[in-house]
Amino acid sequence: MKSAIFFLTLLVGACSGSTGVPVVGDPCTVNRPYAIISPDSAVVAVGDTLSFHATLGPDLTCAPPGLTVARFRWSAQDTTVAEVGLLNGHFLGRAPGATYLGVFDVVTGRDLGFVRVSVH
Repeated sequence: MKSAIFFLTLLVGACSGSTGVPVVGDPCTVNRPYAIISPDSAVVAVGDTLSFHATLGPDLTCAPPGLTVARFRWSAQDTTVAEVGLLNGHFLGRAPGATYLGVFDVVTGRDLGFVRVSVH
């Protein structure tokens, strides 16, 4: 009986969103890019530069409240391969390899989108 009550409580809580359990079909449980980055990938030589640009994605349903492009900041996953300007998306290939460039929200620290870059 205890397990049936627990299951019913969990089911009711899930439907209301009060337990932290994702609601089935909840659009906020799907990872989606809130920043659309262009170009969406790149292959460059060591020493090459490239400017990346980011705009707000088309579906901001579950985005951090008040998100604007002014809150976008750039980062490179592997800074031995590439560096990117924190504020401007200006990229420099530093060494052969591959890495991801990402945009995050400076207020929440949340990742908003990323692209893969290869340096040869």
